[in-house]
Formats: sequence, structure tokens, C-alpha cells
Amino acid sequence: MATKKKKAKRGNKVKKGGFFKEKGGLFNQTTDETVNPTKKFIKNVSDDENIELTESGKSHFETVKKQKFIESMEPAILLDNLFNEFELIKINNSLFLELENNEQIYEGVKYYLKEKENIWLFFEDKAIMLDYALMEELSFNYESENILKYSPTIVNNKIFFIANKEIHIYNLTEETWMHYSISGETTSSAIVNDEKIFLVIDFTKLVCLNENFKEEWSFITEGYLLNTPTIDDFLYITSSDGMLYKLDKEGDIIWSFNSKSSLETPPILFKDIVVINSMAGKLFFISKEDKRELAIIDLGFHLLNKPAIKNNVLYAFNRRFIYKVDLVNYKILDILMLEEPIESISSLDDYLHIKTKNSKSLILDETFTNINITNFKSSKSPIQHVNFLLSIDENYSLLKTEIV
Repeated sequence: MATKKKKAKRGNKVKKGGFFKEKGGLFNQTTDETVNPTKKFIKNVSDDENIELTESGKSHFETVKKQKFIESMEPAILLDNLFNEFELIKINNSLFLELENNEQIYEGVKYYLKEKENIWLFFEDKAIMLDYALMEELSFNYESENILKYSPTIVNNKIFFIANKEIHIYNLTEETWMHYSISGETTSSAIVNDEKIFLVIDFTKLVCLNENFKEEWSFITEGYLLNTPTIDDFLYITSSDGMLYKLDKEGDIIWSFNSKSSLETPPILFKDIVVINSMAGKLFFISKEDKRELAIIDLGFHLLNKPAIKNNVLYAFNRRFIYKVDLVNYKILDILMLEEPIESISSLDDYLHIKTKNSKSLILDETFTNINITNFKSSKSPIQHVNFLLSIDENYSLLKTEIV
């Protein structure tokens, strides 16, 4: 099949050398800014104290300065009217129990995944599979170095590793490796579906590889693709220029939606709706079928990272505040406040995991009233396994914590 190249029709661009030529854009092929984009902002550096900025640089750093000022303020200051409608629930760290039974079981773990009843651990030079009882069942070494650029994907007894301009696949049944080159810098994890592989190249192009790992089609966006697409029977992907696209698996646009503000996290699929959160502090609820705007919740303050969903409730957050949002009626149920800045929220089997900026983890139930365990160090979201939580700390040590 001939390769198809598709482009979001939102401006005229010429693709060249993996990036776009666009007047005033970050990557400009007429200069050496492609080699070092920083040169777009810095004109000259005579010493550490005398840095001459370009006009773009002055504008950029002024924008950053304003954003930092906004981030230093709390939503309670910015959102007086909203908070007057709700009783602010404060979660005091002193209410949580300290965990003292962390048992280190491995060192040097870069990524881990749960696949059925097994836990996969990925180190710099090898992978190990643990069974239900956390006993080593099998392991293998990598044939290539530096193949852990993104978290691996496990599908149909094959493990897909995304590296710089390469895909490495380990067949667990045959215990063999396959290696394929990619025409561009890989900038997302892989999605494997119906014998096709979808991934982002150069932050600007979504590509589809067929079963022979040949590019079947590509979809070029005007903004930057800063996350991995979300998939069901269709592909959904967000762009830094505020666009949400729904594509079929042949790369054709079903519809597009303009949120008019940067989108940096992947869309969330829930039943018949798509949920996106913008850097302008808005939650959009979009119909999967026809891109109808079902509702907008304006939180007035940009959201951080990807929200979590548990039992028809979405947990969105910014800094120290968590918004519990009813996904059926599109309304805020509660607003909760923590003592420390939040970095991520994820859903476990029976709990919610809240990770703070200082790498502390708060593990609690969805009512936020029955507080069970908390305050163990975690650099990634934990995995719930039988009556244990497995977590990786900042030193890449895998810890086992009993929760019963």
C-alpha cells in the first residue's frame, strides 16, 4: 500500500528535514535554530551575567514570568465565586499513617507494568517477569543499548520497546528479537492495535506502521503532539495549538475540535464522551459521535497532568486542589485541598494514588474519608498487586508495601 500523508488543514506548511518551515516558528529551516532551538531566544552571551535576548526571547521569558506569577497564586484567590459554592475539604497530611514496612526487592528498575497477573520489571540491560507471588518466572537481556526511551508496550506475547529512531520487539514465545528503523525521532510510546503500530515522530507527526513495519500513513499537525494518542475504535490525539482530532485507523479525520488553548495531556475516553483539559483551566466534555460540546467546566486555573477516573468521577487537579467532577451530570461534586503541591493522580484497583511534588504518595479511598495508608516515597505511580502496593522510589528501587 502506498504511503499516505495527511495534514491537519489549519495553515500552510512545508515539511523538510523532520520539522516544519514556518515563519516565526520555533524551528526555522532558514537558520541554524533547528540544531539548537535556544538560539531563537538568545542572541549573544558575553558572560554569565550579560545575556542578550532576541525579541522572541524577551516575549517568551515575559510570558514565562507571568505564568510563574499565576502559578504562585492559589485557586482560592483566583476563584472566589467558585469556592463560595462549595465547602472546601482540607486533607491534612497528619491524618495519614506513616508506612514503615517498605521492603526493597529490586534496584535499578526504570519501568514496570502489570500484565494480567504478572509484573514486568525493566532495567537498563534486562527485563524480568514476576508471577502472582512476585517470584521470578522468566527474564531476558536486551540486544541493544538505550532502548528504554519510553515505557514498553506488551501485546500478544510481544514486547515493544521504543528507542531513538528504532523499534525493538521481543517475541516471548520464540525468544527472538526484531529491530526496525524509523524515519524520524520517536517521541511517544507505541500503541499496538489490529496488527498496526501507532506512534508520534518528531513531536509533529502521528504515523501508522503496518504488520511489515512500513509506514502506511502519517498525520501531520500544526501544533506539537506532546503525548501518546488514545484509542478505541478510533484514534484521539491532542495538539499544543488546542486541537483535538478524531481519526479513523486509516488516518482520515472524522472530526476536529478547537479548544482555543494548549492541550498537553492525552484525551480521556469515558463511555460516549471525550474529556480534555486545557492549559486555560477548562474541562471540555465532547461527544465522541459528532464533537458536540456537551459541557465546559471553567476552573479558572490551568490543570496539571492527566486526570484520573474512578466510578464515574473524574479527579482533576492543579497545585494543591483536587476537583471531583461528576462525569454523568458534568458538575463539580467537591473541591479538596492538600497541604503540599500535587504532581499526579492515578486510579488503583481499590484506591486513589496522589503523588506530591516531594515524591510523597497519598493512598486513600475515593471518598477521601477512610484513610488507610500514605507517605511512602514513589517516583512513579504504584501498582496494586494482591494485598501489596509496588512502587519505585527516586533511586529506582522497587518497594513492596503491604496494604491489608
